[in-house]
Amino acid sequence: MCYRWRHCVRRERKVLWVFERQVYPEVNPEPEQQLRQAMRHAVLSDGDEVEPRVAITVALANSAKLLPQIFSKQELKDRKERIKQLENGELISKAAKEAVQAIEAAVMIAVIMPAITAATVTSNPGAC
Repeated sequence: MCYRWRHCVRRERKVLWVFERQVYPEVNPEPEQQLRQAMRHAVLSDGDEVEPRVAITVALANSAKLLPQIFSKQELKDRKERIKQLENGELISKAAKEAVQAIEAAVMIAVIMPAITAATVTSNPGAC
């Protein structure tokens, strides 16, 4: 059920003709397309002004290894330094840079904590 979006569509699809799964197809692809274009412009251009929201999105997408879905391998190779500049916050304000660092720290904690918990439980199975 969709509570936040006005035009949600829920569909059920079969996987291997046996298993059902719920799919929520994109109703309006325009916002995603605009963000992808803004990210491409930020990475492929040499301008000094980059919108903080776009720079943060590029940094997070790079951390999550999602940039290959937007850029070709050659583009990523050619613009590696520009991506690092965006990721390090060199082209955005101090406040946006701090926001990127806080988000990256939160992502790392979200990834590390389950691994630590799993390691603790498996190393000491008799403890409660």
